[in-house]
Amino acid sequence: LDWRFQDGCAIVTVTGQLDLGSSERFTRAVRGLVHATPGLRLVLDLSGLTGWDSSGMAALMTAQRQIDADPTARMVLAGLPARLARRLHDAGHAGRFTIADTNASAIRMATSA
Repeated sequence: LDWRFQDGCAIVTVTGQLDLGSSERFTRAVRGLVHATPGLRLVLDLSGLTGWDSSGMAALMTAQRQIDADPTARMVLAGLPARLARRLHDAGHAGRFTIADTNASAIRMATSA
């Protein structure tokens, strides 16, 4: 897990597995960014994500709920690998998230509106 600010957005890069071992750290990082940055524009760079378990899925949904609590905040998932996008869709959760192919398009989506 790594993060940086770019073009008005916080870019959080998630690599490897988002699972029981990493989901709590992810949730704490997102919570800290949300509380420190009203109107947060959050891009989750998931291009290096190799998988998730139920706790990882719960962490993504918790992040979205935290963002939704601030009507001026936005979150975009960027670079989600195709097989994981299918898992998200098959689980019926794809509609809960804004998804972009690249960080650049995610930044545009997060900063427009």
